[in-house]
Amino acid sequence: FEVGDWVKFKRSIKTPSFGWQGTKQKSVGFVQNVLDKDVLIVSFCTGEARLLANEVVKVIPLDRGQHVQLKPDVKEP
Repeated sequence: FEVGDWVKFKRSIKTPSFGWQGTKQKSVGFVQNVLDKDVLIVSFCTGEARLLANEVVKVIPLDRGQHVQLKPDVKEP
């Protein structure tokens, strides 16, 4: 992982090693710092969290102005 990578928790993670730290299973954040190859500091909208690299996967970030499709059950984004 590199600083700036967008990440989310793997679906298989029930409880992260360092706890949820204000995040949730579907939270998406970006890597602020790589402490070593195994430990990341990730910034979420709820704050920073310390995570193990093997508990997250990279996601493709959205760009401003990019069109997305909402699920039918979403009433307001």
